[in-house]
Amino acid sequence: MRKNTIPLSDTGLFNNVIIDYVHEKESLSEFVDNFSNPNSIEKKIKSLDFKNRKVLTSVLKSQYEKTIFSNFDKKKIFRKIEILNRKNTYTICSGHQLNIFLSPLFLIYKIIGLISYKEYLNKKFPNFQCVPVFWLASEDHDFDEIKKIRSNNNEYSWNIDNKSAVGNLSTGTLVDILNSIKNDLCKNKYGEDLYEIFENAYTKNNDLSSATSSIIGSLFSNHEIIVLDANERELKRLFVSHLKKEILENEIYKCVSDTNKKLVSKKYKPQINALKFNIFYMTNGLRAKIKFNESYFYSESHNKRWTKNEIISEIDKYPERFSPNVFFRTLYQQYILPNVLYIGGPSEICYWLQLRSSFRSFGIPFPILQLRPFYLLVSQKSSQFYKNFNLSESDFFKPKNFKFRKIIHKTSQFDFDKLESHKKFFLKQIENQTSNTKNFNSQSLDSFKKKLENEINKFKIKVIRTEKNNNMYLEKKIESVDSYHFIDNLIQEKSHSFFYYFIKYGPSFFDLILKQNLVFDNKYIILRETE
Repeated sequence: MRKNTIPLSDTGLFNNVIIDYVHEKESLSEFVDNFSNPNSIEKKIKSLDFKNRKVLTSVLKSQYEKTIFSNFDKKKIFRKIEILNRKNTYTICSGHQLNIFLSPLFLIYKIIGLISYKEYLNKKFPNFQCVPVFWLASEDHDFDEIKKIRSNNNEYSWNIDNKSAVGNLSTGTLVDILNSIKNDLCKNKYGEDLYEIFENAYTKNNDLSSATSSIIGSLFSNHEIIVLDANERELKRLFVSHLKKEILENEIYKCVSDTNKKLVSKKYKPQINALKFNIFYMTNGLRAKIKFNESYFYSESHNKRWTKNEIISEIDKYPERFSPNVFFRTLYQQYILPNVLYIGGPSEICYWLQLRSSFRSFGIPFPILQLRPFYLLVSQKSSQFYKNFNLSESDFFKPKNFKFRKIIHKTSQFDFDKLESHKKFFLKQIENQTSNTKNFNSQSLDSFKKKLENEINKFKIKVIRTEKNNNMYLEKKIESVDSYHFIDNLIQEKSHSFFYYFIKYGPSFFDLILKQNLVFDNKYIILRETE
């Protein structure tokens, strides 16, 4: 694959918060401890003081013992887990929802980011040990966001009802989809191997968390990524004092409300509004918000209410019943991991920036934030098309009509550039003559210019419309080429699975893109397939 990179700002895919963050703008400095670079990582490592290592390693070993993998050396990962007991060991973390079949592509890119930074930091700081951790969003109950997979232009959906933590879902009901995608995958030995990994994960593990851990472990076994499901009683027991603080004081709402005002004052739009209720209650296959009024706490969906003393008592006895929301999860994560770096997508980085004051209020260290990798994988066919019509790298991200107009401007018999040149020359002549005309009304000239611009633009549109009718094949060709990069206006990494590339390249696909990744250099990476 041949590599090119373009600035994130040239893609039109990122908001001003992300663009300013990667450029380390001073306007965002109060929302972080430090921007992401090797120096800030080193400072964060040296300030680390983590006391929950034994509980963390015990939970991880228990989870790995009960998980069934394909071609996976558990002894090797147990040795990696054991390293977490050492004081000079820290973690870098990324995570995601439990999307079925590890799709779409950007989920793979998060894992590639973990591997890249692990390798870099272990070389950069040999006196410390960096362990990559992938956090399973097992407590999320937004089932619609994880239930679909697109394979070979076919879309499959996991159609069941769910109102609880998705990590607890039985994998038995995934068998139908597993059977449906078999023909899509089993086109060669690579595809058959991939199908075997999925089949093993979904038929031999009882729940979605274990199955997802199995797939990640089996696909990336050479890189020793630790996968954690934090929906565990013993881990939440560590977090009890913070659960109580949030229940009683509603601290996150206060902190985020204040931060959001500061963001707005700097012309930034907060990713998420401040939320009054940041803890869910999980029992009997149901996860629902705990709300409160002046008299009591309650969960409408559970038809349950508590006094202040009752809910504090239940947190003490059954911490596993209490589940953090999107904001509170970040604090829970940082409390139970010796973590210095969080690798996240654009929306994640945006909401983490809303939380620094919340971390300070709870006395929990805030991590360094790093944007995950971004890739666009370009086929030989697409690459040749762009070369033939002299389209640029940034044009990959432009709408179809933009590309069509750009091609027409360059290939049409009608010379648009000459028209523009003639227009400027004509207007210059008019300006020169009117400037020498005594008492001529300058507003009349301005009005004339606007009318002429409008008429010429209308004329251009008619020419392009005519060329469009004359070149219907070109519009279809652009659509065909764009299908490699977009589906339903979603960029490739959000619409495509990694199946096609794994079937073509096998496990070396991950090494191909890992080799091309950038560390501490936020660019969009364009990889063109070659012969």
